[in-house]
Parts: sequence; structure tokens; C-alpha cells
Amino acid sequence: MNDKDNNDKKDKKTWNISVDQKPFDWTSQFITGLEVKTLVHAPATKGVWLKIPGPNDDLPVADTDRIDLGLQQGREHFFTGDTQTTEG
Repeated sequence: MNDKDNNDKKDKKTWNISVDQKPFDWTSQFITGLEVKTLVHAPATKGVWLKIPGPNDDLPVADTDRIDLGLQQGREHFFTGDTQTTEG
């Protein structure tokens, strides 16, 4: 391995995320809802949310929504689930 190869690996930034409590290293600053689902093999019918700390509601993430992972310090937490519930 030469110095260029070493520098290329050092320059590759990764973002630490978790999806359904499973940790992942993501190599892009942005991630879509569809990419989140793909990581955990969630069906297309499931929804994705970004966990928001504190009393605020969690943020729904549509398949085409792009979340900027560079805005927050630390790990971003996503979760998947049913998008609609039925009474019963």
C-alpha cells in the first residue's frame, strides 16, 4: 500500500448512525429514508423516523427525504415502523 492509498482512507469520513438500535457507519453526509430502510431490510410499506431528543416529536423521513448527518454531533438514531395504526 502506498501513501496515496493511506491518505484516501484517512480522507473518507464516516457518520455513525443507528437504525432500529443497530449501529452502522455511513460514508455519505446525507442519507434518504429509502437508504435507511435498505440498511435494515425494512419493507417499503414501513415508515422511517429520525429520533429527536427531548419532548419534541420524532421527525418522519420519507423515502426521498435527505437527512444531513453533518448537522448534529454524535450518532443519529433512526427507527422504522408501521406508518398507520388501526383501532382495535
